Amino acid sequence: MTLLLSALVGCQSPQARARHNPRNAGYERIFAEEPNNPLARACRGDRDALHHYFSQALNPTLDGERSEGLAHLISIIRGYIGDRAFFAALSQEPAEIQHAMKAYLYLRPHGT
Repeated sequence: MTLLLSALVGCQSPQARARHNPRNAGYERIFAEEPNNPLARACRGDRDALHHYFSQALNPTLDGERSEGLAHLISIIRGYIGDRAFFAALSQEPAEIQHAMKAYLYLRPHGT
């Protein structure tokens, strides 16, 4: 039974897994009530909304508190759309935004 359940969960899309995660219940309510909310749109893969969050990595005032907030939002978005879709969307951004977001996510050594 556990193996079957694991197999079924493994076959779900990132969006389906995120929707069924009890920790996301609050977001699901917000998304239902405010479908045009930028976070809701980004979690559906909307390019303009994703660009909004990606471009935040360029913000020179991104300090500790604001950085934690952005990290939390990015983790929610990645949880909903999955890494493949997240990085496919990021690859469509201008090089400056890709560079800043990758540095922000620590996906490359700083200064390179």
